[in-house]
Amino acid sequence: MRTQRPRQGFTRLELAVTLLAAGGALTLGVAVLIPELRERARIERCVQNMGEHGKATLAFSLDHESRFPHGPETRALDGAVVPAVFMCVAHDPTNGWAFPADSRGVSGMATVRPIRRGEEEMRLEGRVAEGSMLDFYFATLGPYLVSASGPAMIQDVLLSPADEKGLESFARWRELVRSDGGALRPLDDPIMDGIELGSYRFTMSAQIDDRLVSVGSGLQSRLYPEWTDVWEGSPLTLSYLTCGSMNHVATPDRKVAYWLAPACHDSKERHWMQPGARSTVAMFDGSARIVKPEADGLGASGREKAGPVHEFEFGDRRYPAHFYLTHGGLRGRDL
Repeated sequence: MRTQRPRQGFTRLELAVTLLAAGGALTLGVAVLIPELRERARIERCVQNMGEHGKATLAFSLDHESRFPHGPETRALDGAVVPAVFMCVAHDPTNGWAFPADSRGVSGMATVRPIRRGEEEMRLEGRVAEGSMLDFYFATLGPYLVSASGPAMIQDVLLSPADEKGLESFARWRELVRSDGGALRPLDDPIMDGIELGSYRFTMSAQIDDRLVSVGSGLQSRLYPEWTDVWEGSPLTLSYLTCGSMNHVATPDRKVAYWLAPACHDSKERHWMQPGARSTVAMFDGSARIVKPEADGLGASGREKAGPVHEFEFGDRRYPAHFYLTHGGLRGRDL
């Protein structure tokens, strides 16, 4: 009697079904993995951009007696090196940047102008609409970042690859410059409304005298009384602008030089200081990383020279303005 041997392997139909099932699972796995890989690539590229900023700042410092980027340097009556009040003006271009003759150019004072909130509290105003070294730092740092001058510096190293609004803004700005034959529109021109000046910001701690942030110990530190009612260009105002120096940075690996302002790596947040937001940062030692400012940033402490001096308002909430201005200035710590 013939016995039936056990069947070995798969039939063609079974093999086809198995391969189809495996292919479907692989497709599903790839579909889940690809967005994660893209996000990781964007973050890595953003960190690389911050690393380029850190290295460029160190290179600038080596060429300028340890000073950091600021407005074009000039000499005060006492011989000290001080930054100019305005830059990128028609009669005195800054690395190829020259706004029209009837424009004020870029104001070094836009983010140093004080505002009064109540009778006791004096605070710095976080304006960026007119442009300043907070957001227009690349006019000075640009030659160390890219091989270009003037509007040709409008390159992607100034943008986070996750900053869709910034990418769209730069495309609009490039096209506007091209259509105007290479000329620049004033930053307050209505046609410039909505155009972002890059994704990253340069810390105010490197731009103003430490004396401005050495009073008090809380987030609402008062500024010195004599800072009241000053106007752009006044001798008193100028005395608080400074060309920050690497010699003043006490903890270069824990002091943020540049940071990513929009929370473009996070879908639920808008700004870097909001809980859960992630920001790429460049440190004063040239290194770069990604952090969560709300969790990794230090609390405000005038005694320890650490943490943010001010808060910013968004909607109905106020958030500590990490990295913008730190207790102790350049000597203060952020992380």
